[in-house]
Amino acid sequence: LGILRGHKAGIQIQSQKGRGSTFSIYLPMAAKKPESAGPVEIVSNQPFTGEALVVDDEPMVLEFAAKALTALGFKTTEARDGMEAVEIFTQTPGRFDLVLLDLTMPRMDGREALRAFRRLRPNLPVILSSGYSDQEFIQALAAEPGLTFLQKPYLLANLRQAVQALLG
Repeated sequence: LGILRGHKAGIQIQSQKGRGSTFSIYLPMAAKKPESAGPVEIVSNQPFTGEALVVDDEPMVLEFAAKALTALGFKTTEARDGMEAVEIFTQTPGRFDLVLLDLTMPRMDGREALRAFRRLRPNLPVILSSGYSDQEFIQALAAEPGLTFLQKPYLLANLRQAVQALLG
């Protein structure tokens, strides 16, 4: 639903007991023909080291992201929302080398959690991730050091590129 809203799309759901459900998705027409994305370039296959805090309220996304960062060489700690992440981070702010942070979550969203992290560690490398594409917010991120954005859904190669952009 977040990805649909981010693309200004609509959804209609029809359900009948004993017959099933039909999901109709309505996407806006593109203004121009899409360009080919081309192959994803991986700069290095060298494993990373350190510990990453992975924050997402969607269990499947949280599991994928933690396993992906583990495959890249990180030890991971998981949090199910911003409030839990801030509680974990506050105990030992120097423990984490990287945070992968979802923007849209209950209790405390990613923007609030980011502010809390940055009060304790202004230079903390953070990858913000979302299915929404808030272009104004993403452009504002470009000016902030130690921060990058990763659009959901993403592949392991895209995550590796984001980590490399932040940690070198």
